[in-house]
Amino acid sequence: MSTSTTNPPLLVVGRVFTADPNAPWAEAVLTDGDRIAYVGSQEQARRLAPSDVEIVVADGVVLPGFVDGHAHLQMSGAALLQAQLRSCASLAEIGAALAEWRTHHPDAKRVLGLGWMFSAVPDGTPTRQMLDAFIGDVPVYLSASDLHSVWTNTSGLHELSIGDTTPDPVGGRIVRDDAGSATGLLLENAAIELAWPVTNRASEPERDRYVQTIVAAYLAAGTTTAVDMALDAEGLAALIRADADGELPFTVIAHWHVRRAATSAAEIAQVRTAAEHATRLRSGRVRVAGIKLILDGTIDGCTAA
Repeated sequence: MSTSTTNPPLLVVGRVFTADPNAPWAEAVLTDGDRIAYVGSQEQARRLAPSDVEIVVADGVVLPGFVDGHAHLQMSGAALLQAQLRSCASLAEIGAALAEWRTHHPDAKRVLGLGWMFSAVPDGTPTRQMLDAFIGDVPVYLSASDLHSVWTNTSGLHELSIGDTTPDPVGGRIVRDDAGSATGLLLENAAIELAWPVTNRASEPERDRYVQTIVAAYLAAGTTTAVDMALDAEGLAALIRADADGELPFTVIAHWHVRRAATSAAEIAQVRTAAEHATRLRSGRVRVAGIKLILDGTIDGCTAA
């Protein structure tokens, strides 16, 4: 067996699940650099291993790395640093979670949260006034659990320059009450095109931190590959930087986000950009394999076809 200078050879001994239906279990795994050289009996693995091999005896079951088939790496990395609302079952619990987050981030210019459920809001109808009662002096932006809606307070609407007469963007809706006033709920492209440019605004060091945060979380959970389903230029640049710096021990297979536009020509131009990236990034840690189209919405926000 040849040895690579990338990583020293490693022999893992234990109960190994291979996911091969013809041989689902093995006794050992032998690596050669960054590749698996052998999976099978412990006797044969020891015979193939070099004399200086590091031996690890696994206490539990050894599994292949998991693959997340639908991920949003930049958003997930950022989300881990925001107020976590997924477990909140009521408006009061949402308010408490926001208050706790702000206690730990007293100088934040905005309050960002993720994961609220329509079922946790009275009548399933979130309004800016509900958030104003908790935090009114700075903008609050809360992404719904489905990531297709953003709920904001009055300060947030002002920051986004959204008024009662602001037109709905293509493929989105600014929810309004019976009097025609914007309620603070932004659906689909109203969230993506109006709120996200503000909430996702980040410097290169911040984006690098997002990548490091989500990759560390994935590796801790045994996930070694993710399919990013909405990559954009800033996200790609952050991944490329991480890979170049040797900080991406992780494979990302990406789909370029083609945003809704007023003309088909503008959308086709985005597809051409995706094709160029796919041609350039065919192998390695970061790859572009396709495109992502958002044609309708989700059940939670009542935006699905």
